[in-house]
Amino acid sequence: SLFSNRDTFDLVVVYDNASESFGDVNTPPSILSQAIYEVVFRKNLKRPQVLLVGGLQAWKKEFG
Repeated sequence: SLFSNRDTFDLVVVYDNASESFGDVNTPPSILSQAIYEVVFRKNLKRPQVLLVGGLQAWKKEFG
């Protein structure tokens, strides 16, 4: 699956509906980020994942 091969990609993007930042450690984007990159899955990404600022809503507004 794509997720199990995430360490082979140049960039991993995290997004939700409308987040502007990862937020504090208790927000869903931050928790997911920690799980993917730091704690649970033990795969080293080529670089830290990034957040799609504004989430899916901003993407749809910009690109349709």
